[in-house]
Amino acid sequence: MAVTLVKVVDPAGAKNEFATPVAGTRFVAVQFRLKNTGTAVYKDSPGNGARVVDAQGQQFDTAFYPSNAGASFPGSITVAPGDTGLGFLTFEVPKASKITKV
Repeated sequence: MAVTLVKVVDPAGAKNEFATPVAGTRFVAVQFRLKNTGTAVYKDSPGNGARVVDAQGQQFDTAFYPSNAGASFPGSITVAPGDTGLGFLTFEVPKASKITKV
Protein backbone atom coordinates (compact mmCIF):
# COMPACT_ATOMS: atom_id res chain seq x y z
CA MET A 1 0.00 0.00 0.00
CA ALA A 2 1.15 3.48 -0.84
CA VAL A 3 -0.23 5.88 1.79
CA THR A 4 -0.56 9.59 1.00
CA LEU A 5 -1.61 12.26 3.47
CA VAL A 6 -4.17 14.39 1.61
CA LYS A 7 -5.52 16.85 4.19
CA VAL A 8 -5.45 17.70 7.90
CA VAL A 9 -8.45 19.39 9.53
CA ASP A 10 -7.50 20.76 12.94
CA PRO A 11 -9.72 21.20 14.78
CA ALA A 12 -12.43 19.05 13.25
CA GLY A 13 -16.01 19.26 14.41
CA ALA A 14 -18.07 16.41 15.73
CA LYS A 15 -20.26 14.58 13.23
CA ASN A 16 -23.19 14.50 15.67
CA GLU A 17 -24.03 15.09 19.32
CA PHE A 18 -22.97 11.54 20.21
CA ALA A 19 -19.49 11.94 18.70
CA THR A 20 -18.02 14.79 20.71
CA PRO A 21 -14.51 15.00 22.12
CA VAL A 22 -13.98 14.67 25.86
CA ALA A 23 -13.60 17.96 27.75
CA GLY A 24 -10.07 19.33 27.27
CA THR A 25 -9.54 17.53 23.96
CA ARG A 26 -10.30 18.18 20.31
CA PHE A 27 -10.73 16.14 17.16
CA VAL A 28 -8.08 16.21 14.45
CA ALA A 29 -9.19 14.61 11.18
CA VAL A 30 -6.62 13.34 8.67
CA GLN A 31 -7.55 12.33 5.14
CA PHE A 32 -5.49 9.54 3.60
CA ARG A 33 -5.37 8.08 0.11
CA LEU A 34 -4.45 4.39 0.05
CA LYS A 35 -3.26 2.90 -3.25
CA ASN A 36 -2.82 -0.83 -3.49
CA THR A 37 0.50 -1.19 -5.32
CA GLY A 38 0.72 -4.92 -4.63
CA THR A 39 -0.73 -8.01 -6.22
CA ALA A 40 -3.01 -9.13 -3.36
CA VAL A 41 -6.28 -7.63 -2.18
CA TYR A 42 -5.88 -5.35 0.84
CA LYS A 43 -8.52 -6.01 3.49
CA ASP A 44 -7.87 -4.38 6.83
CA SER A 45 -8.65 -1.38 8.99
CA PRO A 46 -6.79 1.78 7.92
CA GLY A 47 -6.84 2.92 11.55
CA ASN A 48 -4.55 0.07 12.60
CA GLY A 49 -1.19 1.64 13.28
CA ALA A 50 -2.24 5.19 12.32
CA ARG A 51 -1.08 7.79 14.83
CA VAL A 52 -0.53 11.50 15.19
CA VAL A 53 2.40 12.83 17.20
CA ASP A 54 2.60 16.15 19.00
CA ALA A 55 5.57 18.47 19.52
CA GLN A 56 6.43 16.70 22.82
CA GLY A 57 6.54 13.29 21.16
CA GLN A 58 3.22 12.05 22.57
CA GLN A 59 1.44 9.67 20.21
CA PHE A 60 -2.32 9.42 19.79
CA ASP A 61 -4.26 6.55 18.20
CA THR A 62 -7.43 6.92 16.17
CA ALA A 63 -10.66 7.76 17.94
CA PHE A 64 -13.79 5.71 17.42
CA TYR A 65 -15.84 8.79 16.58
CA PRO A 66 -16.26 10.27 13.10
CA SER A 67 -15.74 13.98 12.53
CA ASN A 68 -17.59 16.27 10.16
CA ALA A 69 -14.44 16.80 8.04
CA GLY A 70 -15.64 14.41 5.34
CA ALA A 71 -16.25 10.77 4.57
CA SER A 72 -14.55 8.52 7.12
CA PHE A 73 -12.96 5.18 6.41
CA PRO A 74 -15.21 2.39 7.67
CA GLY A 75 -13.85 -0.06 10.24
CA SER A 76 -12.49 -2.28 7.47
CA ILE A 77 -11.92 -1.65 3.78
CA THR A 78 -11.11 -3.79 0.77
CA VAL A 79 -8.86 -2.39 -1.97
CA ALA A 80 -8.08 -4.47 -5.05
CA PRO A 81 -4.62 -4.31 -6.66
CA GLY A 82 -4.30 -1.02 -8.57
CA ASP A 83 -7.32 0.57 -6.85
CA THR A 84 -7.41 3.34 -4.25
CA GLY A 85 -9.34 4.17 -1.11
CA LEU A 86 -9.89 7.67 0.27
CA GLY A 87 -11.15 8.62 3.71
CA PHE A 88 -10.64 10.44 6.96
CA LEU A 89 -9.42 9.02 10.26
CA THR A 90 -10.19 10.97 13.43
CA PHE A 91 -7.83 11.42 16.36
CA GLU A 92 -8.72 12.82 19.79
CA VAL A 93 -5.89 14.93 21.20
CA PRO A 94 -5.47 17.40 24.06
CA LYS A 95 -6.41 20.98 23.13
CA ALA A 96 -2.89 22.18 23.99
CA SER A 97 -1.09 19.62 21.81
CA LYS A 98 0.49 20.81 18.58
CA ILE A 99 0.43 17.99 16.03
CA THR A 100 3.74 17.77 14.17
CA LYS A 101 3.66 14.29 12.59
CA VAL A 102 1.16 11.86 11.14
